[in-house]
Amino acid sequence: MNLRRTASVLGAVLAIGISALGTWAPPAQAATPAVTAADTPQPTPGVFYEIFNAFSPFAPACVDVPGGSTRPGANLIAFRCHSGSNQLWQFIRQPSGFYEIANQHSQQCFELPNSSGADGTPVEQAGCFDFTSEEWEARFVFFKTIPVYQFVNQAFPWLCLALGNGGSAVNGTPIVISLCDSGNPAELWSLG
Repeated sequence: MNLRRTASVLGAVLAIGISALGTWAPPAQAATPAVTAADTPQPTPGVFYEIFNAFSPFAPACVDVPGGSTRPGANLIAFRCHSGSNQLWQFIRQPSGFYEIANQHSQQCFELPNSSGADGTPVEQAGCFDFTSEEWEARFVFFKTIPVYQFVNQAFPWLCLALGNGGSAVNGTPIVISLCDSGNPAELWSLG
């Protein structure tokens, strides 16, 4: 076979291959179903949980009522988790779809004092009265072996529960509200 004929045959084969590629299409893929709120993990009603910062660098820092206070207006703090009743919280579903978060010992709920919407405001405990400043969304963010959440206030949906003092997890750090940022480790919480 001469060189000219070989080049002609290779050219024809290449042309057929290129034209076949032009008609190729990837196989159809099933549509990805939309993720709905029903698909995301939520706290179980009737269960008491420790609420701890998902990124505490050492021992987990839990939301704590200092000294087991039953006084309305007591500011919440972060404290090394010890599973005491002053660190156990129940999520009570409200008709709005949000939760009141009530302490096992004091029977009081997370609240923003005077319905304050200022960034950095300390979160306190107060009687559970269905105020929007006492209602929180458990916004699922991602899994880190267990679900990680932001807790978003209903009255101020741009504000989330956070560790104060720049995200410090040392004992006594105030629990505050902060502008929601799902990339801020100080606002990321898990339940245990």
